[in-house]
Amino acid sequence: MAHKPITIVEIDLEKCKWPWGGFVCGATLSENAPRKCFNTYATCTRQSRYDAEPFTLRFCEARPGFLPETLHFPAILSVSAFSATANIAGADESLSALGRRATVAIELQDFPYHDRALDPYQADRISGAAQWDGAGYDPATRGTFFARMRARWPYYPGKPLRVIQGF
Repeated sequence: MAHKPITIVEIDLEKCKWPWGGFVCGATLSENAPRKCFNTYATCTRQSRYDAEPFTLRFCEARPGFLPETLHFPAILSVSAFSATANIAGADESLSALGRRATVAIELQDFPYHDRALDPYQADRISGAAQWDGAGYDPATRGTFFARMRARWPYYPGKPLRVIQGF
C-alpha cells in the first residue's frame, strides 16, 4: 500500500454551548426573534447570554480512499505558504525593515450543503419549528456552505488556522 500525501486545513471558530430556548439561553420565538439562532454570536438573539466554546472546521482535499475519523469537508483546491523571513540589518532591500511575516493562501471550492453537522436545529428548519411563522424549508436548497459560514461567523479573520500535511 503506497503512502499518498494529504493536506488538511483546520480553522478554530466558536459556537454557543447553550441550546436555544433552554434555561440559560432563555430565547423564544417572537416577532423580534423570528428564527432560532445557529449557536453563533452573529445569529444570537440573546448575546448577553452567549457563552462560547471552541469549534473546529476541517477541510481536506477530495481524495478517494481518505476516510477521516472526524468530519472533514473535501473542499481544498490549493494551499500555498510563505515562511517568515527576518531582514537582519536591512540586508535584503526587497523586504521591509522587519522582514516578512509567514502567510498562507488557501483556495477552497464552495459546495451545496444540507447543514446537518453545522446547524443544531436543522431538522426544526425543515419542519418549520425553528421559525416564528412555522414555514419550513430545506437548507440544502438555500445557499452554499461558504456563504453560510460567512453569514454565521463573520468574525473568522484572525482565528487560529492550521495547515497539516502528511500521509
